[in-house]
Amino acid sequence: MNLEKRISAFVTLGKRLSLYLDELKNTSEPASAHVQQLAMLINTAKQYNGWFTPEAVLQSFEAIADNLHADSLSKWLETYTIQTESPKKVGVIMAGNLPLVGFHDFLCVMMSGHRFVGKLSSQDSKLLPFLVEMLIEIAPEIKADIEFTERLDNIDAVIATGSNN
Repeated sequence: MNLEKRISAFVTLGKRLSLYLDELKNTSEPASAHVQQLAMLINTAKQYNGWFTPEAVLQSFEAIADNLHADSLSKWLETYTIQTESPKKVGVIMAGNLPLVGFHDFLCVMMSGHRFVGKLSSQDSKLLPFLVEMLIEIAPEIKADIEFTERLDNIDAVIATGSNN
């Protein structure tokens, strides 16, 4: 999948997420399954991490939706040379200290044209997979480049954040 298609998929993700968040805020009984699932994730995230209040989780989703625009993504990426001929498998050990804190690492791997292999934090194991499922609905071909795993085996590079290691 080329860079333009990846940008387009993430822009569409941002737009859909914005629509879902608007419906969630403006409707007492969300109609769509995605919005119902989003509401459930926002309200149950605190079970996995006591700091993940509904307000904090909502703020994280809103920040992601607000930043996935074609102009800002293109401007960010224009200073990089992105080669997609021989993509690497990039393992990402996800932090769990803030809701969706690993989304930026995910975005960087995907925009660079590499394959994402993520090890989710037990404290934030539901939110990013929700966004990834939305992304796969938008661009099914991207599924081949995304994997969640318990062990990072057979990877070419690793990103680890959220600790002092």
